[in-house]
Amino acid sequence: TGCPHLSARIWIRDSYGEDRFSANTDRDTCEVTRLVQYAAWCQVSQNSIRMKFNAPLLLIRRTPSPPPPPWPSPPPPCSLPPHPTSSPPSPSPPPPIVATTIAPAYPAGSCYIY
Repeated sequence: TGCPHLSARIWIRDSYGEDRFSANTDRDTCEVTRLVQYAAWCQVSQNSIRMKFNAPLLLIRRTPSPPPPPWPSPPPPCSLPPHPTSSPPSPSPPPPIVATTIAPAYPAGSCYIY
């Protein structure tokens, strides 16, 4: 960065902005508000600082398809007693959670300064 307070020339996670301003969940907060704040703190122009927002992981729960209709039982033979009724099927497990968006280089839901 062009900031004298940040000597490294690598992407640095803005954990302060994430904790206090939710810069890890809001793109404008990370890339605009925090950029203005860093530029003022560093006493440099906004063009000398870059911010990178990495969106939070988007989770989608799949809706399970409805179970098929039950097949009718054949009538019992006349000489045998009727079949005992079976217990209802146990509920199916919840559908899997599927990750749909995440940038591989940075953790989801993060804000970085360079």
